[in-house]
Amino acid sequence: EEDVASAPRPPDAPPPTLLPQGPPPAAGEAWRCASCYNSRFKTMCFGENPAPAAAACKFCGQAQQEAGWTVWMRYADLPAPVARRVDRVAGPKVLAVLRTRWPDVSLWAVAGEVEAEVGTAGAAGGT
Repeated sequence: EEDVASAPRPPDAPPPTLLPQGPPPAAGEAWRCASCYNSRFKTMCFGENPAPAAAACKFCGQAQQEAGWTVWMRYADLPAPVARRVDRVAGPKVLAVLRTRWPDVSLWAVAGEVEAEVGTAGAAGGT
């Protein structure tokens, strides 16, 4: 079977946002294998190792330290460019449309005396 790859990244494209790996999950705690997750579109294996989890991936057999683990972050802890991407994909469509013209816009809903930010950031308690 031929391995189909994406087009190479243009040399003038900005580098992707890199998040810190952080410490490994505690022994026995659930974790997602980064090696399996990276190939999820080919294999449909998302590398989920539920608790109580072993130190090796139950799918590929690689040790956690060798394969790596995915990063789990709260929305409020995400860097701004990543948070905007989450808002664009998972937030209200009106917010995505407004941000095509005003990238840093925040949207608030007002009902009487109550104000609430609209979008993923508002739901997560961030701004």
